Amino acid sequence: MLTVFKRIHLTRLNMTDYKFSGKIEMGREVQPFDKEDEAESEKHARDKLYAELGSKHSVPRSSIKIVESGEVN
Repeated sequence: MLTVFKRIHLTRLNMTDYKFSGKIEMGREVQPFDKEDEAESEKHARDKLYAELGSKHSVPRSSIKIVESGEVN
């Protein structure tokens, strides 16, 4: 049980905050977004963003356009 806690704890230490902004195309409507997320890498944060926004708005990844991305200091 202690080993599992140590792995989780060490993983959280390697997490970084990332900020994304862009737009979601929903038919003829375009909705801007700004979102911050915590992940191990920018790729993981980007994949998480696509999954969350796509699920919430029922749109495919190709309808989500990321204009800016970067680490939050």
